[in-house]
Amino acid sequence: MLSAHRVLAVLECRGSDEAVVRRAVEVAAESGGYLTLVVVVPRPLRTTLGPYCAPRVTPEELRTGAAAALARAAALVPSGIPLLTALDEGRTADVIARRVAVAQHDLVVVRQRRRALLARTSSVPVLAP
Repeated sequence: MLSAHRVLAVLECRGSDEAVVRRAVEVAAESGGYLTLVVVVPRPLRTTLGPYCAPRVTPEELRTGAAAALARAAALVPSGIPLLTALDEGRTADVIARRVAVAQHDLVVVRQRRRALLARTSSVPVLAP
């Protein structure tokens, strides 16, 4: 059994978000801790498509989409688990470092690829689904 009383689940508006939430819920339920869900608002893409026209997504649209992803994720958390939710902006690694420092989370749950990148630099254990 993995024991963590302050679990941070970091979501990135990706298909893997549901698996991240489910794993974080499992840990929080086993340890009797609380869960913080943070969705990192995607940054607008800055690409040039040459002669092609493509609609641009505004920062407001990205924030609205992130808020919807947060609502969907929060709906997956059983009512017996204390839950905090937030939208955040910036590089995902920076968001994680800031949140861990401020709220003293003792476990971070992220998608598999992000875990490999964070495992070397994080001050707390990093788990993936």
